[in-house]
Amino acid sequence: MFPNENNDREVQRLIDEEVEDLRYMAAVFNMNINRALKITKTPARMTELIPDPYELFAYLQDTTRSGIVFTHTTLETTLREIMRVGFAFSSEVSDIPLPGRKEKFTMADLLKHKGKAVDEVIEESIDEYLNSLSFNNTNDIAKALQKISVPQETLRQYYSKLDKMTNRRHKIVHEGDIIRTGKTNQLENMDAGEAIDWIKAVHDFCIETINLTIKAIFVPRIMGRIRKENLQAQEEDVIRAISIISEFK
Repeated sequence: MFPNENNDREVQRLIDEEVEDLRYMAAVFNMNINRALKITKTPARMTELIPDPYELFAYLQDTTRSGIVFTHTTLETTLREIMRVGFAFSSEVSDIPLPGRKEKFTMADLLKHKGKAVDEVIEESIDEYLNSLSFNNTNDIAKALQKISVPQETLRQYYSKLDKMTNRRHKIVHEGDIIRTGKTNQLENMDAGEAIDWIKAVHDFCIETINLTIKAIFVPRIMGRIRKENLQAQEEDVIRAISIISEFK
C-alpha cells in the first residue's frame, strides 16, 4: 500500500493515533444499531412463550416501538460523538459557551475553573454543549453537520426515512403511540417491516457520515502529518486504511 515497509509502519502509526477515538465510536455504534435490530425482529420462541395471539401481537408491537426508541438514541449518540471529533479540529465553536452556560463570566465564575488547563475547560464546554444537544429532525442534523463541514450531498437520500423514524419516536415517547379520536383511544399500528427499514436507514446514514467525517477532517490532518514527517502515502490509500466497515447483521 505504501512505498516501503518502514514507511508503511510509520504511516499506520500516524493513522492509528489520529483515529483511535473514531474507531471506538464506530464500534459502539455498530453494537448499538444491531441491538436495536434484534429488539425489533420477532424472536422465534415468542409464539411458544405467549400462546395467546392477541397478547403476542401487543407484545411484538411494543418491542418494535422499543426498537425505534433505541434506534433514535443510537442516532443521537453517534451524531454527538461525530460532533465531538469534529469540534476538536474545527474553529466553528463560537456558539459553545464555557461550562455553566453563561455568556458573561465574573471572577467568581472563573474561580470555579482555577487550576484547570485550557484543554480541560474546552473539553468540559464541548461535553456540556453536546449533552444538551438533541436531534429531533433532519434540520437539526443538517445544521450540526454543517458546523463541522461534513458534506451532505450523499446523506440527503436518508433524510426522508430519518424524519419518519424521529417523528414516530416522538409520538411513542410523548404520546404513548396513541391515536385519540373523541373519547376513544387506540394504539397506532406499528409495522415491524417499516421499522426495520428505518433502522437500516439509520445504519447506512451513520456509516456514511462517519466515513465523510474521515475524508473531510481526518484525511487532511493525517496527510499534513505525513508530509511533515517526510513520509509517503497516497490520499486514497489513507482513506482506504481508515474507512469504517459496516457490521450490520
